[in-house]
Amino acid sequence: MRRMACVLAALCAMSLSASASASASSPELSVAAESVSVSAVTPGGRVAVVGLMRQVYGVIPGFERWEGIVEDADGDGRVEIALERSADPEWAQWIAVDLRSGEWATAGRSEAAEPSRPLPTGEEVSAGSSLWRLPEGIVEVLVVRPGEGEAAGAWGGSVWDGGSSDADGVADGSAGVSLRSLSPVGASAPAPESYAAGDILIAVTPRALRTGITRVIEGDEEVSR
Repeated sequence: MRRMACVLAALCAMSLSASASASASSPELSVAAESVSVSAVTPGGRVAVVGLMRQVYGVIPGFERWEGIVEDADGDGRVEIALERSADPEWAQWIAVDLRSGEWATAGRSEAAEPSRPLPTGEEVSAGSSLWRLPEGIVEVLVVRPGEGEAAGAWGGSVWDGGSSDADGVADGSAGVSLRSLSPVGASAPAPESYAAGDILIAVTPRALRTGITRVIEGDEEVSR
């Protein structure tokens, strides 16, 4: 359920911010030092969650990643995640997506160092495409496919421009995200070959924790917000 990653990173300072997708049915995300809670989710449903947290290993700054799909087992519209290691909420970025409704919420330092410029999510991705190109050198990504049953799921990973996970394998100033290079989150099926309309694409830069979120479009009709 969890995949932890440690990468050397110098982190910049800014004030804690929180935001959510603009909908009455959007989840609500609350982050504490040792736990994360998501409320206002579909009762009895599932929530895909990813979080990046600053940690210091000796004197070396880095980060840890938490990801998982959490079920609302008691049907009260709320899930809670207990963290194995304490983290400063002001040095973290979390995103939660209701797998049933496709609504999301974010909390944390989403625009550290550059509050006026959120992370660009690159050119629009259309249904059937196998590539999502991001104008960044290093990104932590999560792709969420809302729905019900086995068709719904999430897939995540780290992508470095020019690295083995970069879809084009060339250091060209952008990270190419291929679904097939991502790992299933929780009990999700193996990653599909291509993106589908309505897929939610999430990217976070590990250093500044800048965040970009968009949806895959179908034809000329955009379904992103």
